[in-house]
Amino acid sequence: MKKKFATIFNNFENVHLTKDVGMIPCAFTMLEGYDKSIIFYWDKKGKEEKIELNEVILHPIKARFRLFYYLKLFIEILLENVTAINLYHDSIQTALFCYVAKLINVKVYLKLDLGDRGCEALLKRKYSKNFIDKMRLVGLNLATCISTETLWIFDNLNKNNVFKSDRFLQIPNAILESTVKSEPKPYCQRFNRIVVVGRVGAFEKNHELILNALTEIKMLNGWTIDFVGPIEESFNEKIDLFYKNNESYINIVRFLGNKNRDELMDIYSTSKVFLLSSLWEGFSLAMVEAAYLGCYIISTKVGGVLEVTDNGSLGNIYEKEELAEKLMQLDDSVVGAGYDKRLTFCQDTFQLGKYSKNIAKRLG
Repeated sequence: MKKKFATIFNNFENVHLTKDVGMIPCAFTMLEGYDKSIIFYWDKKGKEEKIELNEVILHPIKARFRLFYYLKLFIEILLENVTAINLYHDSIQTALFCYVAKLINVKVYLKLDLGDRGCEALLKRKYSKNFIDKMRLVGLNLATCISTETLWIFDNLNKNNVFKSDRFLQIPNAILESTVKSEPKPYCQRFNRIVVVGRVGAFEKNHELILNALTEIKMLNGWTIDFVGPIEESFNEKIDLFYKNNESYINIVRFLGNKNRDELMDIYSTSKVFLLSSLWEGFSLAMVEAAYLGCYIISTKVGGVLEVTDNGSLGNIYEKEELAEKLMQLDDSVVGAGYDKRLTFCQDTFQLGKYSKNIAKRLG
């Protein structure tokens, strides 16, 4: 009898199919000995139907109230003969699900998706004397396999014995090859384009930093910058002011809005640089995708950048006051150096298929 893997993610939307929430169950479907994976999620309005896609089944749980959702969810897990569930985040719900999974003999893969703040919260809970804090951590430790993305957080939690070492792994965000249709272009065929991806104007993305740096240097020496993603309404005024004060950038700095996944992958595969200005990130999947398709990474020191740039040797990690200088120094001698090595490193390191095999071995 084949094993069956299921991801539980309450607020699932179709966009998650090409994020870790969707790619991990798809990767398990491809493993030998596994049946088609399921993604369970909460349908509060009771209007969605079960859908079977090529590599995963989308299974809404119709319930108006949380308790009924929990009951129906675990009944479906038993009816579907699920052997392992995939949970996300450090939360009370996750801990409760780990307790229930233990009772019904279902294995658990817990993907923590922690940033620095989440790591600090876990460490506080580790040394807390509060009963709920203790029981919550005990619940998380019932998971068969637990992973976090960044090496720094893994080492910190490991040093403090937050999780049992025999089941705690460092697994970076990675790419499922079948979800990427574009092929990385040779460096000589790429455009002098810097791409910025994310919700444009979102506070944590800190895109004002880029506009301020551009205003300071006045010119980009043959480079263009494309912002890709929905624009926060409050940021439009800042964009208008930027163009008013910097007319020379009107056709050089562009805001392209949302792009579908295939269009975005094409942009990555034909661009030379991916620029990140975030104040914080857990482990930026956009950065992984860009590096996987050959972009040179220039980023603030946020989650994932050390792993993606091999501790800075294959990219550029900057302090916020340095960005203007970094943009002025951009040229092919810097960005193109070691292109083949960089591409090989990223495509080998951030391959989800090999990590899913490792997780499957842990789940037994």
